[in-house]
Amino acid sequence: MSKALPWMLSMALAIVVAHGAPKRSRSEAVPGMHASNTANLGDIWVQAAANGQFRVTPIPEDWLVGLADSAYRNDLLATYGGGQKLRRDVLLAPALKVTIGLADILHLEVENIPWDGEKIGASRAGLTLTTPGNDDLRVFGLAVMADATLSTEEDIYSRGVTTPGFDPLFHLGIAADMDLIKWAPSLPLKVYLNWSDLADYRLAHAFKQQWGAAAVEWKGYRREYYGRLGLKWLKPLPTRFDPDPKQSWRGPNSELGLGMRWFFGDRFWGNAEISFDPLQPLEFYSDATHYPPKVFVGIEIPVLYQESRAEALRALVYNEELRKTARQNAQAGQAARPDSSEGFSQTGTPVLPPLGLDQLDLRSHGGDSASTALKTLFEDQEDVSVQKRKRIRQELQHIEELLP
Repeated sequence: MSKALPWMLSMALAIVVAHGAPKRSRSEAVPGMHASNTANLGDIWVQAAANGQFRVTPIPEDWLVGLADSAYRNDLLATYGGGQKLRRDVLLAPALKVTIGLADILHLEVENIPWDGEKIGASRAGLTLTTPGNDDLRVFGLAVMADATLSTEEDIYSRGVTTPGFDPLFHLGIAADMDLIKWAPSLPLKVYLNWSDLADYRLAHAFKQQWGAAAVEWKGYRREYYGRLGLKWLKPLPTRFDPDPKQSWRGPNSELGLGMRWFFGDRFWGNAEISFDPLQPLEFYSDATHYPPKVFVGIEIPVLYQESRAEALRALVYNEELRKTARQNAQAGQAARPDSSEGFSQTGTPVLPPLGLDQLDLRSHGGDSASTALKTLFEDQEDVSVQKRKRIRQELQHIEELLP
């Protein structure tokens, strides 16, 4: 048996040990977006994050006047006037999210803001259902989402209501994406498209809403970069401030997010993003419906994790691209040395033949583990090395026969 296969497997294991294999969830998406894939059955992922942003909230006259003693209320109204006011704050709000794989094509997300800078924040629970083939490295993916958001915001818009009802806000969404790495291994791009009928739960009692977003992500082996563009449309509802709104749909209001994800340690993914309104960057200061500038920092940790076939295939594609780069470098070095042996680099290691992506299908090899597919990848190289060694032995025997 050729020594080339054990040597290359040892090198592959050394690379994995040295760098740590990134643990990816099939449901991972850039912040503010949803992927069509669901988490692996039985997987539990936890995300802890912090959002720093400017926040503008409307304040009704009766609430504003109630802040002052009765002796000074007239002076307060004379100074600031009546009607609706806006309050502006800079907030740093923590957030927690847990994703649990319930089935091969279904997962549950539970998200909570423990403190929004003033009080206990909102909570969200949602189910994501995707199409069959979720465990494969599919090019096109589609999923539907059903969410319920429990808001703690005071309902200052509804007529005759001034306190939170804590009624859940039910909303639906669609997530679609396209993963190009299977078509073009050297171009690991993933494109996301999302739609929902809720853009901002704080404005749910004041506006009917539509929200759409698109994102493009460069999915590297240990580092990823992305850009995201979100648009929301608002239609005024009857409120205590405007009982009979005449205006139709407003917007779109835009939000541009630029960020990156990176793998560190043995099992941690870090996220960082900055977002703002590229069309009307300062409008948020006078209009609470516009997106404010925001900074997002988060970390994702798998509590229970089993690598899926899809992510095993993705890792093999990355490894094949690394091997292709190594072959090109070795061939360039070989061209600079005319006396180098065919099929070997300057260091004496074998130059690997190119492999197509169709060879990376785990199911075609009768196994689900990445190790089975990795062994299969090197079977052709083993046969080539065996034939070359046989030819070398034959040439040596011929030389020995010629010697006196």
